[in-house]
Amino acid sequence: MPSNGYYDVGSGILYGRSIEGWQDYTNWSTFLSWTGTPGTQLEYTSNIIDAGKIDYHLPIITCQSAQPITITMQYGNTIDSSGGAIDSPTTTIITPGSNNISAPYGRYFKFTITQGTGDSGGAEDSGGSPQLTLQNLRIIFRTSINTLTQSNIDTSTLGGSTGARELVFNETTGTITNCLIQPHITGLDDAGYPRTPVCYIDKSTTPIILYIFDVDSYGKRTRMDCTIDVQIQYLPQLQSDVTGQTEIA
Repeated sequence: MPSNGYYDVGSGILYGRSIEGWQDYTNWSTFLSWTGTPGTQLEYTSNIIDAGKIDYHLPIITCQSAQPITITMQYGNTIDSSGGAIDSPTTTIITPGSNNISAPYGRYFKFTITQGTGDSGGAEDSGGSPQLTLQNLRIIFRTSINTLTQSNIDTSTLGGSTGARELVFNETTGTITNCLIQPHITGLDDAGYPRTPVCYIDKSTTPIILYIFDVDSYGKRTRMDCTIDVQIQYLPQLQSDVTGQTEIA
């Protein structure tokens, strides 16, 4: 249990460790219980958690804490040969009341829960010793998929430029996992034939970029706008409540 605190096996509570060391205690005959001065910051770090596959995941973290917590999330696709560290992890820090947290993409996760400010004068520490009830600590991954459809979107009204439009919606979406585009035949070319758009998407960007060309432009890849129907599947965003615990927004 990587931690800078003291774990009481009987109560299942992790307490802030005394700032005193062994050398500070001189009268051992009266030392009957832990009565030191608690530190102002308590940390607990989980083991590496395997989410099962490389994908977008929504980590929901709940626990009992004497004061609000901060969560440091590290994640990546692989672990080193010893199994003790995540290779080149991405780090996200979630503070109490955070919003618009995108679903992390990876397979292996490690979480550090910090309670307290580390400042002896900090208001968060006014309740006394930092405490985490580890018996009630839960870390689970959700894969709640939402679906959104919109019809008859005129791409000329979107941001970007002709043939490279930014796909945005009139409501908040999280990480888009699937996107289907149906272009409408629109207008006539100079020869009087219907202009037939073809649309390619780039999901690696935020927002998604729509590359729209006229399929009948004889290899010239003429950029154009058109009307489209859209269906997306997305993971909602995460947020943290006032205590710092994560939930689906």
